[in-house]
Amino acid sequence: MLIRKQKQSRPRSHYPKTLTEAHIDQLLSLSAEHPGMRDLHEVLQIVLNTGARVGELCEVRWTDVDFPKQSLSVTANSGNVRHVPIDLETLRVLKERHRRHPESEYVLGTSPRVMLNRVSHKLAMLSISIGIDRISLHMLRSTFIERLVSAEADTSLVMYICGFSSNGLLGTYLSNSFPKVSTSIQMRPNL
Repeated sequence: MLIRKQKQSRPRSHYPKTLTEAHIDQLLSLSAEHPGMRDLHEVLQIVLNTGARVGELCEVRWTDVDFPKQSLSVTANSGNVRHVPIDLETLRVLKERHRRHPESEYVLGTSPRVMLNRVSHKLAMLSISIGIDRISLHMLRSTFIERLVSAEADTSLVMYICGFSSNGLLGTYLSNSFPKVSTSIQMRPNL
């Protein structure tokens, strides 16, 4: 008779799906004060204020940044392009990056994926110092979406800026963080 040993299930550490404003302030402050975390600080600023997905961020070129109109053209995997407004601080960060890396075609430098991998590791280390087990770039995107929804932005605007194709997808995305909001979004007709 074969006896199988039951696997010991490790308790999953609980981590938030989105960040509080206090956590955001801590991350931005800590990453700004350390010169070795400049790239992290800039990526934090860009993702927290555009909601760009990691894959989309890797593909953003300087030609996608419209400095006078304060917008960023983001191309989804599907090929759809959306124009995301950027705030003054993110605009400042982008201008500074462009000044430092004028030869680069991509906003994140010559190897965007390598840069984001390095930034992700720094973010994981920094997250521990503010009392969160792990913060991912995706969590920053979720936080951006949560901020839009909390500010009562129009559902169709949230969907457009975030690149969602249906209300149901947006509702599913928010279901764990905002059960009441996601229910109301799922009940609205597709726009």
